[in-house]
Amino acid sequence: MRFTINRNVPWINTRYDFFRLNPLTSAYDSVGTTNQLDFADEGLVNGTKYCYYVRSTGGYLSNNLPKNLINFSQIICSTPVDNEPPCAPALKVTSKCDSLYNTLVWNITDSACFADVAGYKVYARMITQDSLSLVTTINDKNVFTYRHFPAGTISGCYAVTAFDAKGNESSKSLTTCTIDSCTFYEIPNVFTPNGDNINDRLIAKTSGLVDKINFKLFNRNGLLIFTTQDPRINWDGTYKGKIVSPGVYFYQCDVYENQVSGVKLLHLSGFVHVITELDSKVNKVTTK
Repeated sequence: MRFTINRNVPWINTRYDFFRLNPLTSAYDSVGTTNQLDFADEGLVNGTKYCYYVRSTGGYLSNNLPKNLINFSQIICSTPVDNEPPCAPALKVTSKCDSLYNTLVWNITDSACFADVAGYKVYARMITQDSLSLVTTINDKNVFTYRHFPAGTISGCYAVTAFDAKGNESSKSLTTCTIDSCTFYEIPNVFTPNGDNINDRLIAKTSGLVDKINFKLFNRNGLLIFTTQDPRINWDGTYKGKIVSPGVYFYQCDVYENQVSGVKLLHLSGFVHVITELDSKVNKVTTK
């Protein structure tokens, strides 16, 4: 509760003593003293009525008039209402690339500020041009993590706020983005469609940022034998229903990655060695 004292010259006050009604004893207890015109009674309970009076000590400015006189204000009652938001949380974001989700973790290190928290709100945007939008509300002050599964991608930016029991919401945390946290796309250079259920399909290793591809595979004569937009490729090694001949095949691939700044295009090209013989030995290929 905050008080402001009005005074008029030629009188001057040198001290103000503040008293608050104690509902248990029906007496007025001293709650503070100041020589300023402003005083705050802190640590009150919202929605509870409090009554006060002020005792002032002062005197007239003229030398021939009394000094150190005491005056009492009228009694005034008021009910405090919380309109102060909590502190903003500090946020960290990590990505699970192969499972397409982001994990948000936050904290509030100031214990006094944390005491005012009732819950949190999580905001996100998937591209730079978008505004942050509310993703979820968490009504538990002791929950400090959230797992977000964006649709089809994990690129994005996040912020978290804290709110109190009266709905006062803090400013947003620093916006944290997942840019480049899962950027990779790799096409194996060997696979064996020989029916032994081991490495029988050409499967690309891809991050959650890849939205689509434009993959084209050619034989040594330049004939297009397979094309797909599936980021995993998932080719079974056939052309017109039959397993292709063993050998080396050439590919061209445009990879479209969803990033916060927009769609990024990567141009890839290379060779795939197709081995169809059973029990063939395949050298291991190191991947990212």
